[in-house]
Amino acid sequence: MINRHSIIVISVAAVISAGIWVIAWNRQHSKEQERVLAKVFQGPMGWGYDIWVNDTLFIHQECVPAIEMKKGFAEKQQAEKAAGLVLQKMQQHKLPTLTKFDVEHICSPGN
Repeated sequence: MINRHSIIVISVAAVISAGIWVIAWNRQHSKEQERVLAKVFQGPMGWGYDIWVNDTLFIHQECVPAIEMKKGFAEKQQAEKAAGLVLQKMQQHKLPTLTKFDVEHICSPGN
């Protein structure tokens, strides 16, 4: 026979489990509704990009990251590729930063 204490413990465990499921579902659902957008622009130093998350500016990148010189990308396509890689990293829940290797690959001839 189940005693009163067991019924209380089972009820509390069920409520906690339901709460965890609701929180997990809400987090997943809110991530799916997140709008992430990249826009490239031509600035005084060259091409750059902005990353927007839900209509809020998240990253404004005027200069090529991970290099010592302060200059923009030489070509629009390079800025587009860099912004695309940042978006890809964000979707994979990685830091939205570009390494020197990433930049060299994006800016190398033929890419």
